[in-house]
Amino acid sequence: MATVVGAGPGSMRCLTAEALERIRDERDVVSFGRIGELVKQINPEARTVGTVSELLDVVSKDTVVVASGDPGFYGITCYLERNGVKIDEVIPGISSLQYMMAKLKRSYQDVETVSFHGKSMDVSMFEGGKTYFALTDSKNSPDAISKELFRCGRRGRIVLGENLSYEDERLESRKIGDSFGEYGLSVVVIELEMD
Repeated sequence: MATVVGAGPGSMRCLTAEALERIRDERDVVSFGRIGELVKQINPEARTVGTVSELLDVVSKDTVVVASGDPGFYGITCYLERNGVKIDEVIPGISSLQYMMAKLKRSYQDVETVSFHGKSMDVSMFEGGKTYFALTDSKNSPDAISKELFRCGRRGRIVLGENLSYEDERLESRKIGDSFGEYGLSVVVIELEMD
């Protein structure tokens, strides 16, 4: 059975001690994407695959799968289970929600979460006076979310977080309806005014 390790947002300083230990000490470690660079610094024998789907070809019962963020928060755990991978243990990491809200110096117990990553965007469920945290992608970008909320009559502000924990980290705040320009994978905090 595989072990899943959350590597946090991507910076070495955001790894938990337990995650660092498992990545360093295990023999069969695999990761994908940008997080692979971090994993290789810790365990030079670790393998990196290009995409999440390639993981299915290399995961065995002794594999430690390292993924960014917290594997249980819109993370890799659900994907692996849906594809028949038995998971023995999950070691959590700092989620993008935790990291972003800490950057904003805000608590998040009342924040509602949604993922637009690889999904259709439906903002009709968003209620005035609430705060939402959303994972985005290139199609459902911060710019597209801002414009769609404005089109639906919502007002408030959106704070974008990109490349969280990396040297080129960027946080930007705009009014709903304002343009963000082009962004890839990022997160947004949406603070809606009362209706």
